[in-house]
Parts: sequence; C-alpha cells; structure tokens
Amino acid sequence: MIINDGSEELRKLKTDILIEAKKYQKLDSDIWDHKPVSPEEFIESPDFYDNANRKKTPQYVWPYIIDLGNQIFSGDNYAPIYNVVNFVGAVGGGKSTATCLLGFSYPIYRLLCLKSPHKYFGLMESILAFMNLAPSADKAKDIIFFKFRKYIYQIKWFADNNYLPDPNINSELHFPKDIHVVPGNSSRNFPLGADLYGGIIDEAQRFLTKTYDPVEQIFTDLNERRVSRFNKDGIIFLISQAETETTFQEKLFDEPASDDLKILNVRKTFFECKPSSIVGEIFDYNIQREKLNGKVENLSFKIPVEFKPRLERNPRKFVKNVLAIPTLIEGEPYFEDWGRFLASINQSRIDPIPEENDSNCSPAYIYRRLPDDFAGSKGVKYIVRIDLSRDKDGGGDKCGFAICHRGQDRGVLPTVVVDLIGRFKSEKGKEIEFSQVRQFFIDLHEKKGFEYDSIILDQYQSVMMQQDFRNYGFGVVQRGTTYNDYESTKTIIYEKRIDWYYRKVTFDEAKRLVDFNNKVEHAIGYHDDEIVCVAGIIGYISEQIKNEIDIKIENTKKKPRARIPIIVNRMAQNNWRL
Repeated sequence: MIINDGSEELRKLKTDILIEAKKYQKLDSDIWDHKPVSPEEFIESPDFYDNANRKKTPQYVWPYIIDLGNQIFSGDNYAPIYNVVNFVGAVGGGKSTATCLLGFSYPIYRLLCLKSPHKYFGLMESILAFMNLAPSADKAKDIIFFKFRKYIYQIKWFADNNYLPDPNINSELHFPKDIHVVPGNSSRNFPLGADLYGGIIDEAQRFLTKTYDPVEQIFTDLNERRVSRFNKDGIIFLISQAETETTFQEKLFDEPASDDLKILNVRKTFFECKPSSIVGEIFDYNIQREKLNGKVENLSFKIPVEFKPRLERNPRKFVKNVLAIPTLIEGEPYFEDWGRFLASINQSRIDPIPEENDSNCSPAYIYRRLPDDFAGSKGVKYIVRIDLSRDKDGGGDKCGFAICHRGQDRGVLPTVVVDLIGRFKSEKGKEIEFSQVRQFFIDLHEKKGFEYDSIILDQYQSVMMQQDFRNYGFGVVQRGTTYNDYESTKTIIYEKRIDWYYRKVTFDEAKRLVDFNNKVEHAIGYHDDEIVCVAGIIGYISEQIKNEIDIKIENTKKKPRARIPIIVNRMAQNNWRL
C-alpha cells in the first residue's frame, strides 16, 4: 500500500504507532523494577563492578570475558540467546571469573531487575534456582562462597538496591525474589520444588572416572529441568580446562545445532585470554588434532618465543594447558610408540570385512560379507577369541572376535598371523543371539575349512555357548586377557613378529588403550572389543611357547642321566672301543 504524506492513512498509522508505543511503555514499567544494562556496562560502570579501577589488581576482568558476555546476552533486554555455553579454556585463562560474572552474577542481576520473575515466566510462586556443580560438593560450595559471593559484594548495584544474599544462611545463597544459588556434586540432589533457571558445571572434564563420565547425565537432568519451566529461556554453563577427547564436554563441540538447544562452543588459548600476552617475537606452531569421531583438524598457533622452552620440555602438557586442546585419552597411551605400531602392518593385505556404520552387524551379515576366496589353510590350527560386551546405554550389544594362527617361531616368542578381526553388533535395545555367534564359527569350520586349535572365551561368556562348542568337538579355553598378554602383544608388534592388516576399528581401539596401575583399560567413553581379542590370542600363544620351552628344558635335564648307562651297556655288548 502506498501512503501519501499528509493523508488520512498516514495520520491513522502514526496514531496506531503511538498507541502501541504507549502500551509497551506501560508494559515495560509493569515488568521491570530496573531497566537492565548490557554485560559490558555491568562490568565496566562504577555503578556496578567498576572494572577500570581494578586494572592493576587480580580482580581485573579481561576484555575477552566482556566480549563473551555481550555475545551471550544479546537478546531483548539483554536476555541470553543461548541455552548452553560450552567453554574450554587454558589454565590461568580467567575461567573462574567468567563463571562468577557471566554464569551467576549477570543473569541473577537480570532476574532481580524484573518486578516479578515468576509472573514474567508464567510460574507459580517458587524458588528460581541456579546450581553450581563440581566434582565434589566441597569444591562446589567453595566456588559459591569464596568466589561468587566475593564478586557479588564487589558489585555496587546489589548493595545499593538491598539485593545482597541473606547473611544468616550459610549452606546456600538466598537472594530476594526467591532466587537461590545451590552447590552440589550431582543433579540428583536438586532442591525439591525449585525451578532451575541456570546452572554451572564447573571443571566439567574432571568428573571423569575410570568407567564413565557422569557429566552427560548431570547435564541432561539440569537441562530437562530448565526446559520444563523456562522452555527457551535460562542458561547452563559447562566450563573446564582441556583434559581428554572422551569427555562429554568435548563431545558437545560436535553436537549439531537445533532450535531446542542453542549451544555456544568456546575454546580459548592462554594467548586469546590474557591481554597483551603476545608481545615481541612469535613463532608458528602447527599440530594435528585427532578427535574421537576420527576427524583430524590441522591447527596453527602463534606463540611468544618465551614459551618455547616450556613447549619443548613437555609438548603434551603445553597443548592441553596453554592451547586448551584435549588429548585423545587420559594419561599416557599404552602403545606409546605409535610409529612402531603402524610399522608392523603388512601393507599387501586388506581388511576382509571393513567396518560399516550399520546399526545391526549380525553374524550372518558379517559372514555374507566375507570374500569368496577367504578360507582356512590345510594343516593350520586356528585360535579364536570371542569377547561379548553387554549393552549398558541402549546402543546394542557388541561382540568382538579375532582368528589367528601361530606362524614360524623366532626365539622365545612366536610370530602370529592375524587372519580375521571383527565384531558383531545387535540392534539398539536388543541382545546378540549366542546361537548366531556359534553358527558363524561353525560355518567357517564346515564351509571355509578352518580347523580350530582352541576357542577362547572369558568367564563372562555363556556357559551354554561353551558347552555347544565342546559338543561340536572344538577345544574351549576359559581365559581372560591379562596385563601380561598385552605386554607380549606390544613386544610382538614392536618387533614386527605379527602379520596383520590395517583395520581402522582395531587400531583406533589400540590407540585409546591406557595403562591404569598395571591394568590395560580402554579410554573412558570408548571400547576395546577387537584389540582385546587379538591380545588374548597372542598371550595364549606366548603361554603355549613358554610351556613348550619349559618342557624341553626339563627333558634336557633328564636325558643325560637316562642315556649314559644305555650307551655304556651297548658298547659292552658290541665290544666297542673308545
């Protein structure tokens, strides 16, 4: 529609706009006790944190934190436009300051600016809660009472408006308008009847245990509580220094964007955090970062020359602590010389059953994929190792297996030929059928000519499967894979006493093995379905060799005593002379 200047239509439009504007002005006064200011003003203004007067003190807020705050809280009236801030930063990069100001102080300030936060969000009268979670409850409480509380008392606005927390409560921080900050080490102890608006999972990469990362469940619980009350409002921070690729926090960096969950991923090196940390001469440093999903990133950094000795002294630690890049696993890898590991590959061989991204790799499906010319050799006795991994997270059972045979012995250790490595996978929520696993190896025997020396099962395998194999005439050994088995495997691989092919799944597993107090474990969040089978067979063959050598030594000790009288007797009978 075209409107001429001075027309009735234009006058009517202007009137409508004024009426609408007055409506919003009235609405604004009904909503806000205080008009919120930007994160930058909140930190810099003398009426708030007064950052300029702290420039030469440890309380000075570095510019990147202000920039980050402006990015996060850039919605209407500085509402957060993200539901999750996933922040991994260098050691000494100001993560605690960012946590206290952006995770707690500023969002609590915005809620206190509202006349009634409950009415604004359409809630019944209840507690609006923020949770601080750390690897221990004591640590979580320390952050609230020795760090965050200190910042609140340094922000003039809270005292000026009588919004300081209740001094008579020591277990939590209770602000006016029923806003509480609660410490904890698990989302399970969330206060009953509270509505979660925000939360911080501090040191998110240090919750990791030997078996799992609890942060995923903690985050899920917190986020569900946030969504159920505030839908697209509210904000959760995960903050930590870099540790390993296997943590849930690192996996979040690869989480696809969605309307339901808006994530801001932030990774900051020390040089990006500290003002003027790069002065004078710099040098370029390039690394390849291998991620848990198999992708490789080529990264380049500009580093001040004064950091070069620290980098050369311990590159692994420097990359984690200064560049905020996690390692592939926690601790030192079991196969520490990966170059020697890769050098053991027989490049002329190929994987008969390359791994596919199938949700269901049944034994029958794997068998059909085997090449037509894949068969056992006459006179060769093959050793099978089967390792069942029960489903714990709804992803389906997995069953790793390996088939190997003993090659020509060299010294006290054998040469091992790896004939086949693979794993079966069930559909999500379903179990692997033992009868199908059993039939796979029977078919290899009957149709492909594999004669078995032994089938090795650990103590967790089905007793029925063991009985079925024995009834079929196969030798069954119940035996787990030990630390010594891995030690033998490492020696055989490094000394190139192994004839095997490159298989991505097996080698990825091997790369993520860690020595935990003389026990080889897979990295948290990963698996070892296939490499454990290879190591179990090599350990078993090495044990066979040792037993054979012990028997030979024992026989050698006995033979001189047994043969001397026989030889002397025959000399006498035949009148032999020396």
